[in-house]
Amino acid sequence: MSGRSDKKGEMMMVKADTRIVDVIRQMQEQRKQDRQIFYDIYSQQEKRQDPEKKDTGLFFFRGEKKAPFAVVCAGGGFYYVGSVHESLPHALELSRQGYNGFALVYRTRTADAAWQDLARAIRFIFDHAAELGVDTEGYSRSYLDWVVVLGGVPTMLSLSMGHLLRSEGHARPASIGMMFGGILNVVLDPVLIFGLRLDVTGAAMATALSNLSSLVFFVIMYRRLGDQISVSLLPKYFTLRFVKPVFSVGLASALATGLGNLSNMVMVRLASGYGDIPVAAYGIVKRIDQFPLNVSMGLCQGFMPLVGYNYAAKNYKRMRAVSFFSWKTAVVLSACFVACFATLALGILHLFIPEAQTSALGAQFLRIACLAVPFTAVNFLISYTLQAMGKGTQSAILTFSRQGLLNIPLLIIMDVTIGLYGMIWTQLVVELVMLPVSLGMYMHTWRKLK
Repeated sequence: MSGRSDKKGEMMMVKADTRIVDVIRQMQEQRKQDRQIFYDIYSQQEKRQDPEKKDTGLFFFRGEKKAPFAVVCAGGGFYYVGSVHESLPHALELSRQGYNGFALVYRTRTADAAWQDLARAIRFIFDHAAELGVDTEGYSRSYLDWVVVLGGVPTMLSLSMGHLLRSEGHARPASIGMMFGGILNVVLDPVLIFGLRLDVTGAAMATALSNLSSLVFFVIMYRRLGDQISVSLLPKYFTLRFVKPVFSVGLASALATGLGNLSNMVMVRLASGYGDIPVAAYGIVKRIDQFPLNVSMGLCQGFMPLVGYNYAAKNYKRMRAVSFFSWKTAVVLSACFVACFATLALGILHLFIPEAQTSALGAQFLRIACLAVPFTAVNFLISYTLQAMGKGTQSAILTFSRQGLLNIPLLIIMDVTIGLYGMIWTQLVVELVMLPVSLGMYMHTWRKLK
């Protein structure tokens, strides 16, 4: 590890502005103490074979000797957006908390390249742990022990009991139990990580304890409700006859999650061809865009038991009224979000990232992306209505058509024919195409019920 790497690291900071003056001062102070700041993670031979690797590496802000370390690798931005505005300041703050903070500069050409750089960076730290003065022991094992080995069963049971309670019509205690665990996790994280300095183990303990607390809450609630619920652990009630319908209905939700993640991966991969700033802007917009969609998802989970009860009771008129009311509510809420995002887009983006070019581009993306929200909400609700009626096949067909059959191919077509902004318009096009299909599927199912 040569001193020439330090000069290269300093050159990468030339474009920094006043927001990272603190980082630059700290780096200058480190240099005065003759401490190396920037470390290459690839050999010279590897860089000659692949020139894109020449600027990758790790900035290192030292904490306490033998303290745990963290690698900060902000998503989306590369040199200016990610490293300067996000990774470096966070790594510096970690060092001031006593931890060893690394900021990774990685390639964004492809996801595989980025993962390769992260893997090499971690390997570099482990190989040079003694020289760097960092602790590398027990990270994964400690986390897995608490979250998976000890906390896995409480996690699964608390989620299952919460959804079962909601399906029985007890939405309020189900929501309280789920929120209780989440809020407790947020409270315990800083206490255990920073207060008791348990680091990764503290984060794992916070997760495990919060899930265990939710489980205890649900056990108490089940005992209080007694005969008001139809769940029993007695072996004589055990049966396999409900396995098929459960998996049939759940397939649509599984497809929605899996294909949604795949669509985002394709979008990021395509956007990376336009540079780092579009990737960063898109990543922020997707986070903002998830907020109204999550509200719609909450509405879906809330009205599903009502639809299910009325469908089972053959009270189809009331079932339809509940569905229509939910759709109208979703459209009104979504319209409010659209108005908010359209008028305040730049200010909202600036809260996430102050860099002018990225926030300006992200604001344009957000104004386009938010137009799809009302139609997405209605398509979601129709799919969940069919799930609540036990029509898992129809719901799965809609989900696959929307996310797999249309979204991913259309992303590629819009990228080739229109370019960057074409990909941003894709979601709106998909939702508009799927809306009559979803309504047609619902009306066909409704006519068969009459």
